[in-house]
Amino acid sequence: MKFKPEPKEWSVHEIIIHLADSESNSALRARKLIVEPGGILMGYDQAQWADTLKYHDHNLEDALEVTRLARKTTYELLKRQPEEVFTHAIVHPEYEALYTFDQWGQYLFGAYSAYAKGLDLDECSFDQCNVLSDITGVTGMKIIRAIVSGERNRKVLASYRDAKCAKSEEEIEKSLEGNYKLEHLFVLKQALELYDFYDQQIKQCDQELETLYNEFEEPDQPGTPASEKRKRKRRKNQPHFDLSESLYRMAGGIDLTKIEGLDTLTVQEVLSETGTDMRKWRTVKHFCSWLCLAPNNKITGGKVKSSHTPHTKNRASNAFRIAAQSLMKSKSALGAYCRRMAALHDAPTAITATAYKLAKIFYFMLKRREAYRPLAADYYEKEHRDKVVRSLQRRAASLGFRLETVTS
Repeated sequence: MKFKPEPKEWSVHEIIIHLADSESNSALRARKLIVEPGGILMGYDQAQWADTLKYHDHNLEDALEVTRLARKTTYELLKRQPEEVFTHAIVHPEYEALYTFDQWGQYLFGAYSAYAKGLDLDECSFDQCNVLSDITGVTGMKIIRAIVSGERNRKVLASYRDAKCAKSEEEIEKSLEGNYKLEHLFVLKQALELYDFYDQQIKQCDQELETLYNEFEEPDQPGTPASEKRKRKRRKNQPHFDLSESLYRMAGGIDLTKIEGLDTLTVQEVLSETGTDMRKWRTVKHFCSWLCLAPNNKITGGKVKSSHTPHTKNRASNAFRIAAQSLMKSKSALGAYCRRMAALHDAPTAITATAYKLAKIFYFMLKRREAYRPLAADYYEKEHRDKVVRSLQRRAASLGFRLETVTS
């Protein structure tokens, strides 16, 4: 339990004690947000805490009880708060913007991915992490659970391969040849338990989210038809309820997932930042400027010295950029536009320009309550060609010439 993979790394024992302290600090931060909005929150050096407070001497059972009680009391406290409390913000020395309940929630559950990375078999001299691209997939998790349960036969472990896995059983079997050191297996077992614990916490959060989403009533006059319900197997990062239907009700009958590149999780992230009322921004240009997707012209002496978009930590802006990046290989009109911009400039510029268009579509769908009308795949190519032709016609006219279309 107190084995350290590296001298400067924490043992599993110290990680658990750290989680208990983090949970206590998170509980205090939640109370600070509720009681003292606008106040100042002090950070702390977690490495110094571990060293000075001698985490390796603490009792594990006490730490786990502290974690359970801190989370339970905070959960019960938050349930009793009115909605306006969740708009409170305080000053945090590690954040440029104000520290809100959104940042508080991200920090609280950010450890989930960290412990997913802890399910690493490299310490056992395995090559499975190089064979399986996702160690937390169906095949990887079956093999890890079997190893923790005591299975050592490589053929049996390889037989847990899922039918959709790209690698063959022979490749997986060969990658499982290695050393089963007791200390490494123990660390793997602890990492798996922590992974399962946070997975269970996320499921409980999904249940609470579903309860809150159910408070939105069915729209009397929906702006767009609802998405067709299709029975699809849930992917591991998706919520444990029908998020698409919930977002449709929340948006007042507007299906924002019809926009290319925007899936349910992306729409949820954007709406959590912007809300559904677009009247907060006078025009779409104000909205895109708030997202830091519009050029930031720096003019000196009447000349534009720079027009780069400013850096931002705006979650909605980042969500639009990620959605735009996913369109790079799309056969849609937006995908063609993104590729053309990448050829003219570079990939980052193309992603920003496409994110700008996605934000405009998002804004107008909510503002005008109208359905998304996707353009033809060659729309932007034709538009670009027409601009080039008009430019050539003006240039020819200024030189006394006239362009005529060649008919074959």
